[in-house]
Amino acid sequence: MKLLLMARFTFMEALHKRVVHGVAVLTLAFVVLYGLLVWLAFRQLPVVSAYGGESTFRSMMGLQFTLLGMNGVSMIGALLAVFLSVGTISSEVEAGTLLVIIPKPLSRRDVLWGKWLGFAAMLAVYVFMLAMLIGGVVAFFSSDWSAVMVPAALLLVMQSLVLLSLSVVGTTFLPTVANGVVALGLYSVAMMSGFMEQLGAIIRNDAMVNVGIAVSLLVPSDAMAKLSASLLQEGRSYLERSGPFMVSSQPSVWMVVYAAVYIAALLVAAQAIFSRRDL
Repeated sequence: MKLLLMARFTFMEALHKRVVHGVAVLTLAFVVLYGLLVWLAFRQLPVVSAYGGESTFRSMMGLQFTLLGMNGVSMIGALLAVFLSVGTISSEVEAGTLLVIIPKPLSRRDVLWGKWLGFAAMLAVYVFMLAMLIGGVVAFFSSDWSAVMVPAALLLVMQSLVLLSLSVVGTTFLPTVANGVVALGLYSVAMMSGFMEQLGAIIRNDAMVNVGIAVSLLVPSDAMAKLSASLLQEGRSYLERSGPFMVSSQPSVWMVVYAAVYIAALLVAAQAIFSRRDL
């Protein structure tokens, strides 16, 4: 199938991009620094009592370090999603590359959806594996592996796919630089509104909460990150959930369905725009 061939070609081509090489180096540095930080922190914690079970403080530290690491995964995945795809259509239109392959042997639909699938596969593997690695580092030093690490990691994958889809829509009608600015701007606005929603929940300000929810419907990327964090906090005591990464206003699980529909709508819109664009 031509679409899958395009996806495979996009995946292989992305592996040779400098941005991927740079992210690989930075990821290695991030994991090493994060592991060192966790080791230094847990080295100073008191030994767990054989009679008292797991220390609440130790559990709290494990949760906070997990949330810290997952925040890092969220940001790296978001930036990679944007920079991978920011010029995937616009740069090739400017270079005249698409004139050679469209309409033969590939249609515009094959090119657009194939590129999205290729980038989505790379992002899904990268974000999921990095999140599992973060959970493994904490579990190694704290002996506490979260049973919900897999669904929490998948929610971060969904976040990166939302931003990838926004970037793909933008590249069908915006120049590369402008698309990058818009995509990162939307990501920043979503993150700021998410913080506003959490703060509003803490101080019981319904207006702030409602504004945060409204913005999350326009750009549901941060809602996926907050849902991932709230999933990791589920079932923990109040003391264990105390810390700077606590989620006070938990997004609805229906936001996952909304995000999936949102991604599909963006891709349909991207196809409609791309089909009318002059090459």
